[in-house]
Amino acid sequence: MLRAFRADNYTGSNMVVVGTGSVDHETFVGQVSEAFGTIASEGVSDPANSEKCVYVPALLMMRDDEMYNANVGVFFDAPGVNDPDYYTF
Repeated sequence: MLRAFRADNYTGSNMVVVGTGSVDHETFVGQVSEAFGTIASEGVSDPANSEKCVYVPALLMMRDDEMYNANVGVFFDAPGVNDPDYYTF
């Protein structure tokens, strides 16, 4: 698990290397390349919890006085207008 976490999160796109003070640029670039040159530029898989919700509570925009009695949301993936099942749905 630790190796997978490192491969997914310790990537070039997630890192910033800064050199301050009187630093020789060429020497600094060489040291950074030696230390971090083998790190992948992008992660192997999608980061944890990066998937987006399809149905969110903001879709429930109806105010109803009976909402406290039945607080349930039912959702369906409806077919698009050009789908043959549009009218039967």
